[in-house]
Amino acid sequence: MNQDVERKTKLQALIYLLKYCWMVPLASEEAAAKFRRSQFLAVLQIIPLASFATYLIIALAFFTASDLIKPVTFIFCATGLTFVATCNLFFWRRFIIKRRWASYNKLLHHILSLNLGFAALLYAYLSLHLFDQFDDHQKIILVGIIAAFAATGCWMFACMPLAGLLWSFLLSGVFGVSILINSPDFTFLGYLAIGYSLFLCATVLITSNRFIHALVTRKKMKQQSELISLLLNDFEENANDWLWEIDSQGRMQHVSIHLINATGKSANELAQHDFIAILTSIIDTPTENGSSDLNKLRQRLSLPLPFNDLRIQVQIQGETRWWAFTGKPIIHRHQNTKGWRGITTDVTEQHQRELEMIRLANEDSLTGLANRYRFINALNTIAVGITNPQPCFVMMLDLDNFKHVNDSMGHHVGDQLLCVIARRLANILPSDAILARLGGDEFAILITHNVTQNWARKLSHLIQIVLAEPTILSAHSLDIRVSIGVSFAPQNANTAEELLKTADMALYHAKEEGRNRVCVFTSALKEKSLHKQQLLKDLKSAIKKQQFFLMYQPQFDLQTSQLVSFEALVRWQHPTLGLVSPDDFISLAESSQLIIELGAWVLEQACLDCMQWPASISVAVNVSGVQLENSNLAETVNSTLENTALPHHRLELELTESSIMSNSSKILNMLSDFRLAGGRVAIDDFGTGFSSFSYLHNFPLDKLKIDRSFINLLDAGIPGDKAHAIVHSIIQLGKILKLQITAEGIETQDQYQQLQLLQCDLGQGFMLAKPLDAQQALDFIADYQIKAS
Repeated sequence: MNQDVERKTKLQALIYLLKYCWMVPLASEEAAAKFRRSQFLAVLQIIPLASFATYLIIALAFFTASDLIKPVTFIFCATGLTFVATCNLFFWRRFIIKRRWASYNKLLHHILSLNLGFAALLYAYLSLHLFDQFDDHQKIILVGIIAAFAATGCWMFACMPLAGLLWSFLLSGVFGVSILINSPDFTFLGYLAIGYSLFLCATVLITSNRFIHALVTRKKMKQQSELISLLLNDFEENANDWLWEIDSQGRMQHVSIHLINATGKSANELAQHDFIAILTSIIDTPTENGSSDLNKLRQRLSLPLPFNDLRIQVQIQGETRWWAFTGKPIIHRHQNTKGWRGITTDVTEQHQRELEMIRLANEDSLTGLANRYRFINALNTIAVGITNPQPCFVMMLDLDNFKHVNDSMGHHVGDQLLCVIARRLANILPSDAILARLGGDEFAILITHNVTQNWARKLSHLIQIVLAEPTILSAHSLDIRVSIGVSFAPQNANTAEELLKTADMALYHAKEEGRNRVCVFTSALKEKSLHKQQLLKDLKSAIKKQQFFLMYQPQFDLQTSQLVSFEALVRWQHPTLGLVSPDDFISLAESSQLIIELGAWVLEQACLDCMQWPASISVAVNVSGVQLENSNLAETVNSTLENTALPHHRLELELTESSIMSNSSKILNMLSDFRLAGGRVAIDDFGTGFSSFSYLHNFPLDKLKIDRSFINLLDAGIPGDKAHAIVHSIIQLGKILKLQITAEGIETQDQYQQLQLLQCDLGQGFMLAKPLDAQQALDFIADYQIKAS
């Protein structure tokens, strides 16, 4: 049973092999018919050569070997071969010359195969007659001729497996079998011919199989080519990309529909034309960018190197577009460039987005002016460049009290104000000046002509005058004042960073001098700035090193001379500089946020010292605006009072007017909670800031402290003078609002008496008592109690 299955399997394998070589593998009937026609036509291509060879062989046999062959046999063979050759020529004429392929059918395929098989049989029959007439030497030669003849036919007809097999087997195989039967003396020649016949049959099958596979491959390649062509056509019609190809001379070899639409010319008109000349015809001629970009493209095409994203500006139907070219050279086998092939993409939208991004990266979004990045680039390239630096000066502008506008009127009004300032500045500056908004309310101006201090000061004052013009926004009348710092290159700086830094130093000094000032940078300012930098560096470690201490300014009731409280004043004992004035380090602490840590220490130390005093005496601690806005002051105050056990009513927080002008709910709630717990809130230096009745009404206050600048003017003692009137008004305002009034800086007996007459509540100053350290304060209290008793 197993042997039967094995034989059946081998037989099926042999049949499959023959069928695989004979037929078209896995092909439909329609595809098989096309392949058979291709086989048929491939054989017909060489039929004229085979037919004329047949005619020639018949003629040679008639003149050289007709006496060796019986006439009847010769006539039969010659007539049959002539018929076959003529019939095959008819097929050749019909299908090759006249191309009547539609009349082809499977029957004609078999007829051609049988014709060739019949011709092989006639040749074998004719050869056998000659074999009987030849001697031994001639027989061997004849066998060689038959073998060569069979091999030639096998090679010529192998495209048609049936024709090739019939030719090989009937010519060589039949000839060999006949030798075995009729000529026992030449058995080896018979076996040789039969074996040769089998070899030729195998060759036919293999060659035919390769031919079929070549047809299949050719068909697939054609289908792929058609598919690729279809996809490319669809791609070029619907996409923003299009293909191009040029030869080594720059002539167009592939014309895209995009190029046809862009030029308005047909494909025939563009074919073989110069690529650069075609692009020149659609270039945006009013600009120079297009021509320079074309020159770049021409240079790239002259080098055997690939390139990408080379952009050219073109004009398509009146619209400016941007095309990006990517190309790759076509290299000849001798390493010569045969041409170029590439792709072009319409990148107009992308190019516009990039331009917009560049604009946004270089432009202030609110005012439309240059931003910091663009301004610094201008400094690097125009003013302080390495290659060709030129004299210039930079003006740094900062609006005075701009934060008050944002806090009291809203950021929308502040934004409108910045736009107004930008327009005013742009209208008065020279055309070659570069105006930028660096951020917030800070502007910068770069001037590269007429670089003199005289012109810088004139321009600065002109800016102050123009900006001071009346400005009404959202029903608000705004008074604009500006501080200006000026720095020159190369006198003050050699780099953009140094120039900005020195101008900023000058601006900072202008603000320190009272704002609405113009300051030109000098070496003295640099030394002062370096001193502040070192001071700031030392300040960061001063708290940990316990370099700070508190002094206490006594406050008295002016009507009873009773000691009621002390104001805590922080002092810094620097290890090398000695005693540093608060005017020098408080502003540094605020700008660096160190005031939060320092303020917490002052509050804690003041509360600890106050616990050493009698319960009737309280302590006043100054609170910075930075502490109010950037720290959790309420939590700090509550935890400090809890840790030190100081009652709320013995602590007074002194605030400046500017620190509460934001009128924020956070500050308002914190102060309200503090007062509800028993604490007291005072406004320090009243009258010097943004005095407003609104915050006197809205904020929970207990006390107003009149600034020393008004107290110093009371010495004249004239009731009708302005100073007297201002102080009198503040005192009366306090009484109406039920606020306690404290006079600061009482230094003369006359001031003291005037304040008593004006019924001022409290006072402090050198005339009453100088600031005392913690131990001195304890001693002062003890002496006071003794005197009071």
